[in-house]
Amino acid sequence: MQKTDLLTEFNHITDDTILTIAIYKASQKIKALGLTDEKEIVDLYTKYLRKYHHQYPNAGYAGGFDEWALSETEERSFSYGNGACMRVGGIAVLFDDLDDVITYAYYSALPSHSHAEGIKGAVCTAVIYWMLSRNASKNDVIRYLEKHYPNDGSYKIHAHTQIADLVAMNRVNPWSTVSVISQTSLVEAVINFMESDSLESCIRNSYRYLCDRDTIAAISAPMAAIFYNDLQVQGFDGEEMAKKYFNDKLLSDIET
Repeated sequence: MQKTDLLTEFNHITDDTILTIAIYKASQKIKALGLTDEKEIVDLYTKYLRKYHHQYPNAGYAGGFDEWALSETEERSFSYGNGACMRVGGIAVLFDDLDDVITYAYYSALPSHSHAEGIKGAVCTAVIYWMLSRNASKNDVIRYLEKHYPNDGSYKIHAHTQIADLVAMNRVNPWSTVSVISQTSLVEAVINFMESDSLESCIRNSYRYLCDRDTIAAISAPMAAIFYNDLQVQGFDGEEMAKKYFNDKLLSDIET
């Protein structure tokens, strides 16, 4: 059976890419300035999230994020959506110390995802990236998730978990695989990664979900890219794909 073409003229970057770059650039500045004050750090993350939202307003943001970004108030959004999970990859890249990764992932969630589940999702995702960059195994990731990502007892995640088991789980959100909440999305992303054997297969695994496939892929793909040391999708490497779909400004942002 012929596989679906993942890279076509219809592809475009989404809010996942835009906000990942926003958090990366903010984290770069925080590190360069040596900021330690919580308010200064959260204010900078807020500034960059809103700045990139305003520069790329039609990237497919969630309604709640749109409303928060356009409000220009200091009030934080009490969201537990998956948006704080998908944008923390740059933090795991920039900071070597695990405590720093946890701290800045926590701060990065506060502007728009200050609910405990939104924060926990951001921190756990960043830590998983950090672990994999230091040669953690898939079972190490599962053990970490079981220890640090319990919710209400509804999740039973083990190394042998299959997609059928995931769909059958009694979740916080009764709509099963149409959820965009942090509690469900990180679990789905990790199982995507667990059942992959390459970056491309990990991305393709996202097609089995009924909702928010781009964000599930955005959370899980870095796990696969790091674990397999693989940036290939249909014969294109990461740099080639960036040049294909990014504008000059975004290319400059990720290169500096």
